[in-house]
Amino acid sequence: MQASKLQQKLTKGDYLPQLGIGATGYYLDPFLKGQKGDFNGLLYASLSIPITDWWGAKHKMKEQEYTTQITENNRMENIELLGLQIEKSWTDLNESYDKIILLKETLQQAEENVRMNKNSYDNGLIQLSDLLKAQAIKVETEDKLAEAKTQYKINVTNYLLVTGR
Repeated sequence: MQASKLQQKLTKGDYLPQLGIGATGYYLDPFLKGQKGDFNGLLYASLSIPITDWWGAKHKMKEQEYTTQITENNRMENIELLGLQIEKSWTDLNESYDKIILLKETLQQAEENVRMNKNSYDNGLIQLSDLLKAQAIKVETEDKLAEAKTQYKINVTNYLLVTGR
């Protein structure tokens, strides 16, 4: 943004009048003794007014002004996008944490279900297929919990990356 503003100033400066002033002086010391030396001085000024390209200059300055505005708009858009990205990563992080909590509760219920089905099978009240189904549900829940923990770690890393930590 700063570079764009400086470029705009440079473009404007190219079409402003330019004034230059200067001074110079010298002293002539003669080779012969007894003669006086001479001092001479000069003042000068120069004024340059660019009148040949006024029309083009106006358009170049407008173009640079638009470029600066586009740069500012892009900067503001990037700030908003970064805010949305931070918000999304925070939401993903919270959702993955909630999923872990839910799956831990589900795993406890699945373990209790396996325990009850094993007791029922040992007492001859249910078939082996029911016990195997309960054990399969427990294993599936454990797998889902492991995936949820992995996704949680990924979301933590993503959040820290997006927030610049």
